[in-house]
Amino acid sequence: MEVMGERRSLEPPPAPPPAPPPAFPYRFDREGRLLHRHTGAPFLFRLGRGEEARHAAEQLEALWSYITQHVHLLLQEDWHLRRLALPPPARGLVWVSQGALESRGRLLLLLQDRGVARSGQWSWRAIAGGGLEAGSQIPYVRRARQEGWGVALLDPNEEGASPEEHLRHAWDGLLAGAGAGQVAVATHGYGGLAFVDLLARRPQEVQRLVCAVAFIDSAHSLWHQPLSADARDWLRAHSRKWVLSGRPLNRAVSSLRADGPQVSAGTLRPEHAPAACLHAVFRYMAKALRAAPAPTPYDIVTRSRSQGRSRPPAGGARPRHSNANKI
Repeated sequence: MEVMGERRSLEPPPAPPPAPPPAFPYRFDREGRLLHRHTGAPFLFRLGRGEEARHAAEQLEALWSYITQHVHLLLQEDWHLRRLALPPPARGLVWVSQGALESRGRLLLLLQDRGVARSGQWSWRAIAGGGLEAGSQIPYVRRARQEGWGVALLDPNEEGASPEEHLRHAWDGLLAGAGAGQVAVATHGYGGLAFVDLLARRPQEVQRLVCAVAFIDSAHSLWHQPLSADARDWLRAHSRKWVLSGRPLNRAVSSLRADGPQVSAGTLRPEHAPAACLHAVFRYMAKALRAAPAPTPYDIVTRSRSQGRSRPPAGGARPRHSNANKI
């Protein structure tokens, strides 16, 4: 289904990373590791008091800015993703691959934890300490593109909206009315809570389009978030949770409060969880997408609704843009 052009106005391309000042002599090498440009030593987080603490804070702020702009540059130049502005009155951006919103193919949606991690990052601290493979979303983008899937990277930590609001605006303004045939979602931390909030508010559309949800060290709770019984059953059948654990990756982890299938992420460190379970997540998603039936195209849904306006719709998806004024 074609999405109106004015709904996808492009933002200017990101500026190249600024040259760090002499007090910040680090660069990314070809393997994506942040190393001292003279000694080759990795970046070390330091604490201090007084003037040392102030200097350390300034260095971390410069580091965060450098990492953010470097990742955005790689998304644009190496992976040919583009930034789309959310339709007004919403504010914010979404990074998408070419044709991701027009193709009837598969789409991977990435949603990070709450905090300061921007588009393309799971954890900027993990990037600083372990490199782009350890903390960025680029390995997920790479694997998805190898599988022939489109990708959409959200930016829930941009100022102006909560993660729940950002995801809802992106869903209503860009994703729900796009042409993607099957959607898989990978969330980290608070991103899982935001997705469950979307499921509670848009249950029919989410259940119709989304085929698999990977919750990585997720903050969501089926016991405390207002989901219907049908939505809970759907989520249990279409999701898997990777939890922090010292057990080997993908081993079952039991819990009295488990709200669905959960397995070990293979690590006890939350910032390392997305990278640790990358391959397990994609194996799960690929299997779920192969088993899922193709959703009903939007034009068929809309046409059938318009031909039977005198009768209330018996389930299924809402017509395109029906959520524009919902909160």
